[in-house]
Amino acid sequence: MGLQQAYGHAGRVFGLAFHPIWGPNILASASDDETVRVWCRARPTDDWEQTSCCPGHKAEVLRVAWSPDGRILASGSADHTVRLWQVGTQGQFSYSGAELAVLKDHPGEIYGLKFLNIPTVITQQLPPQPAPAAGQQQQNGSSQPAAAADQPIQQQQQQQFVQYDTLLTASGESLYLWD
Repeated sequence: MGLQQAYGHAGRVFGLAFHPIWGPNILASASDDETVRVWCRARPTDDWEQTSCCPGHKAEVLRVAWSPDGRILASGSADHTVRLWQVGTQGQFSYSGAELAVLKDHPGEIYGLKFLNIPTVITQQLPPQPAPAAGQQQQNGSSQPAAAADQPIQQQQQQQFVQYDTLLTASGESLYLWD
């Protein structure tokens, strides 16, 4: 096994995380230079090529973690923030390094990041549907008399889906769960 190097950071590297699906071929790094970088192992040479640089933190980046599906990369910094990055799309790796969110209100530096596969049911209210006018057919083909003009019939609908990516962060003496 030979020594391989990846060049690009301008400071010490504090954190590393291999991609959850592509394993040893995609790597994220956190650095003293306030950036997160994504690296890809090139074939046939096995050299590491930088595919993305994610600037934005105001102090050294201490930790990185991939979401279970590999589509989001979280970075934790000494600036007391966690940043979420869009670093790939499903089925392809066009790393954009686009910042999705900044999670603030941590009391100190971020020393732990971990995505958890905890199911969270999210319920979304859909806009009310007005009743059809008098004699107007509904989508199912039936007609129904219109309601009184001062009391339109409305149906309240809900849409539910399950989200599995809960982020656990450690800062100061506390743990935080973000969903």
